[in-house]
Amino acid sequence: MLEETRRLSDLVDALLLLARADTDVIAVSLKRVNLAELLSEVRETLLVLAEEKNQRIEIIAEQLIIPADRELFRLALLNLGHNAIRYSAEGLLIRLRVRQQEENAVVEVIDQGPGIAPQHQQKIFERFYRVDAGRSRATGGSGLGLAIVKHVLQRHGAELEVQSVLGSGSTFSCHFPLQRVQQGQTAVTATG
Repeated sequence: MLEETRRLSDLVDALLLLARADTDVIAVSLKRVNLAELLSEVRETLLVLAEEKNQRIEIIAEQLIIPADRELFRLALLNLGHNAIRYSAEGLLIRLRVRQQEENAVVEVIDQGPGIAPQHQQKIFERFYRVDAGRSRATGGSGLGLAIVKHVLQRHGAELEVQSVLGSGSTFSCHFPLQRVQQGQTAVTATG
């Protein structure tokens, strides 16, 4: 009953967030966010779940600072990280990566899960959409996480992309326009 209560509470929170988003009630408070530091914080939060499945989370990050709402973007990254853990098998590696690519700062969550078929890759960002029975309530999802991620990124003027190959995993990429990015030195790597 406790697990079901937690699931329902998470569902209500997600629905409230999306309802506020639909009415533009959510104010985005942009501040300087060091992406490498944010990924480290997200990694620490996700480690408990990853350790239950004997998974490792690795960070590879350039020092990039962007204007972002830290809490909203943190929520988006946690949703992507939870999905990576949930759909990857035991003992696999999950990567969190920050890099500069042409005119963008790119934040990526890379898993080695089952992958997503091409016909589903754009639909997964719709509310309540599920690819198959394997992505069901039994695994704890509500079908709202990626819709929240997409909305958060849109509010930041960023884009969300997925690249996936069946049987080889998925990469979810958050692209922030370069003109809004301040670059530092290269940093890095934490695993565990």
